[in-house]
Amino acid sequence: VTGEPRRILTVECLEDELKACDKSNFADVQFGLFILVQYFTFSRTECPCPTTWTGKGQFDSDQHWQVKDFKIVNRDGVWVLAVRFKRIKQDQRILRPEALGEGDWVYVGDVPDTIFSVFDWYRLLMTFYPEGREQNAPMFMAKDRVRTYTYRCAADDHKRLIIACGRDPKVEGTLHGARVGGNDGVTTNHPKGSE
Repeated sequence: VTGEPRRILTVECLEDELKACDKSNFADVQFGLFILVQYFTFSRTECPCPTTWTGKGQFDSDQHWQVKDFKIVNRDGVWVLAVRFKRIKQDQRILRPEALGEGDWVYVGDVPDTIFSVFDWYRLLMTFYPEGREQNAPMFMAKDRVRTYTYRCAADDHKRLIIACGRDPKVEGTLHGARVGGNDGVTTNHPKGSE
């Protein structure tokens, strides 16, 4: 979003925010998965979220995440959450080699028995859809579960949960700061050249 500062979302703030989620509340559970995927994949918010419900900026299946873009798969003997990236800022025409064919998949390992478990949040979100989901539907939905989840929906949920965990939303990381926080955590803990 133009003009939004990229305040880093620290792992400590992310943990507090996830703990503030009510696991019986659809919006909270969905946001838990949403923010973890942002954090662990370093995704820009334009991958999962359109900016509007109608008109320019509405949901586009060539860019925004659909149900079929999320799978739990076994990769080299390890179960991971696979997330498919489509149109991205650096590749508006989806021409990068890794995006062709089956698509550009990013694999997120689980952090079992912690608040950071993407498997737990994914499974919990699916309990709100006992009849299952249409594979071409948007992955993330507004609270009414009819309209798609927009950037504004995500920003409002983020702010609400930051306040709920007793932190100041003017100080803590932004949605854009989730990708910065995730990337920073990886590069800080695994500097170039280390094994």
